[in-house]
Amino acid sequence: MRQITFGEAEDDSPAWSPDGKKIAFASVRNGVQQIFVMNADGTDMRQLTSGNAENIHPTWSPGSTRILFNTTHSFGATAADVPSANKVIGEKMDLATIKPDGTDLKRITTKAATPTPPFHQTGTRFCIAVSKARFCKFLS
Repeated sequence: MRQITFGEAEDDSPAWSPDGKKIAFASVRNGVQQIFVMNADGTDMRQLTSGNAENIHPTWSPGSTRILFNTTHSFGATAADVPSANKVIGEKMDLATIKPDGTDLKRITTKAATPTPPFHQTGTRFCIAVSKARFCKFLS
């Protein structure tokens, strides 16, 4: 085993890209969790999200072309709104995706309160349950 992140930051929720080349993870570096990506060997670490929103639980699309994650962005919630140290806000979470290079950020749900779902094996859709209703979202 070899450590590939260093410093005082709280790094968690690592997710290997399906092609094995990258690792996406959440990290608290400036008071709120943001999504980062790095090469599998720990080099070329880049922050993908920013701002006051909590961005957590990254997961990769099967083709390694997008990262799906939970965000508090549409709620305006920040770390100060979080009642516990785990930074999970629960009902105030939406889903968003971003490309691994940090471009093309897209909010997928609006006040949906859903955990991060797995992608379908094609990588172009995923299904979630919202208020007892189920729906599939297709990505372009």
